[in-house]
Amino acid sequence: MRHQIFLLIFSAGLFSCNNDNENLTIQSNGQIVVVDSAAQSENLWTYQPDERSGYYPIYYIGKLEDTIRLGQEKIPGRSLGQKDYSKFKNFSNADSLKMRIIVDTAFSLTHTFYTTHYDEKENKKIIDSKESFNSFAIFVYNLSDSLFSVGTFSELCYTIRQAKDELGNWRDIEIPYRSFCATGARDIVIEPHQFIVAKLIRYKGDFKTACRLKFKRGIWTVYSNTFTDYIDKKQLTDTF
Repeated sequence: MRHQIFLLIFSAGLFSCNNDNENLTIQSNGQIVVVDSAAQSENLWTYQPDERSGYYPIYYIGKLEDTIRLGQEKIPGRSLGQKDYSKFKNFSNADSLKMRIIVDTAFSLTHTFYTTHYDEKENKKIIDSKESFNSFAIFVYNLSDSLFSVGTFSELCYTIRQAKDELGNWRDIEIPYRSFCATGARDIVIEPHQFIVAKLIRYKGDFKTACRLKFKRGIWTVYSNTFTDYIDKKQLTDTF
């Protein structure tokens, strides 16, 4: 407990001079302190039958530190300036012994969708509108000496959410997220002993049930811990 309090005080002092500190939310659970730069929101995502992809934006990838700061936006999705993994030989398939996925509901985070356009005169991106949603933290750990490819651009791919129906059966309520044009895409790779922090956007719903994430690539599958949240009950019965 003393260690956590010290980290919280340290983090508050570390970021106190930042001009954007009015949006900082500092939270901890166990040995990890997460500083979220996005303004807090209690807004929940409304289920839409024609938008059922599992969308899990990544905000951090790197070494496991005591304090992790998440930016206002997800990590850059383009490969420009990112490490080129094409010559690395120690890639492996992720399984439950090599990779661990934890959904931590103790962290109340926020993901914001932006609508933008590029202003040529100003030579910068202009935000037209934005909408924010309450999210849980996702931690993905590489426990091995190999590298794993787990997505492209700035999202966890091959990952969907499952929920238990009234009979206690696990049901897929999403389909894997796909990018139809991967030109210039960043390859999301977890190096040995690194981890990822992503966000799980919460659904607005009337049915409280057990949920988990399922990462499946080829014949290899990794499940997260089980957590409890609300979903729209139609997600269990609507066909894909």
